[in-house]
Amino acid sequence: AVFVFTWNASIIATFIGMYAKTVSSGASVFALLGGVGTSALSLFPHGSFELLAYLIAALAGGILSSAITREVHKSNTFLFVIHDTIKLAALSIIFLGIAAFIEAGAIVS
Repeated sequence: AVFVFTWNASIIATFIGMYAKTVSSGASVFALLGGVGTSALSLFPHGSFELLAYLIAALAGGILSSAITREVHKSNTFLFVIHDTIKLAALSIIFLGIAAFIEAGAIVS
């Protein structure tokens, strides 16, 4: 989960930096700040769903990892943990699909 968040943050930072550099292209500091704001807002529609999907997937992995570490897998309650983990993973995939549709719609138009 930490790797995914770090990788995603580096991609976002690169995009914002390149977009701000393109928008400002030798202009003032205010133009650079405007470019950073514009690029950040352009990532918000699909990025919010994508980040939510990553957070929910990390939560599902943490719950499953904690259950295995605490040896809950040897008891009957492990089925409840698996059930909750599958629900969270499915919710994460749904949010990631929504983000993909928003991003693909933005690219096409």
